[in-house]
Amino acid sequence: TGEVIANQNEAERWMKLNLSGTVEARFDLMSFAKYNPVAGLQISVHKAHNLPYAFLSFGIVSLFPPGALYRSPSQTTGVKFTTQFDWSSSLRSPIWTGGPSHVPQVPFDTKTLVVVEVRMMRVVQQPTTLEIVGWSVVPAFFGDTANSGIFRLPLYAGSPPPGLLKEMREGDWQSVLAKAIAARAIKFVESSSVEVSILDGQRFGEHDSPEFRPEIDISLLPGKKLKLYMKDVPSKPLSSLLKDGDTIALVQDLAIRAFYEAIGLK
Repeated sequence: TGEVIANQNEAERWMKLNLSGTVEARFDLMSFAKYNPVAGLQISVHKAHNLPYAFLSFGIVSLFPPGALYRSPSQTTGVKFTTQFDWSSSLRSPIWTGGPSHVPQVPFDTKTLVVVEVRMMRVVQQPTTLEIVGWSVVPAFFGDTANSGIFRLPLYAGSPPPGLLKEMREGDWQSVLAKAIAARAIKFVESSSVEVSILDGQRFGEHDSPEFRPEIDISLLPGKKLKLYMKDVPSKPLSSLLKDGDTIALVQDLAIRAFYEAIGLK
């Protein structure tokens, strides 16, 4: 049209105005370009389903390796956290709205795992303590590309055993996980799951638009109990945590500060 786009924000507004419309066909962009370690990955925790307790919960995501969160002492370098909430969502099925986290400089390694945890805060106050609800895992790469997609993963009780993560990395992750479940070394958090998005960093922001999101992959949920996982357990909304005179902004700010302090961030 001959128009000059002054900056990135104006460019985005122009594209939404002039290029928006109904997407008639979906294209498989899994291997649209060779993976670039400099661009890295975009990873986000969208929501949890049917958590066992009705308290304020947080999603935590990191890569293994390096597995900083599971070292002794625990470290938070490279670990990403949910920092915003949909306060109309339920306490047992919270939705996190903080957007994606960019993880740059991720070397290509088919054995790299995305590890996600859910931790809860019984009382929104500072100082506070965090309790681990559960964890899950999915590969960061598929074949020679990023494992781009949205995955609904079962939660396992407690925190991931570092030795098990190492075994999954060194062998076939699904086989190692299945053996640990069969041996009762780890247990499911019954009917609880977490939804994680992985995207090639070169496609940053693509999953932000609902029309471009792929269908949620539920293939990693226990097939024999799928109906339990797909059923929503009702609970009060997050907004029920607000007391008289509280605002969402006030409580969210307090919760985030308390969370950072409890997990060791300054």
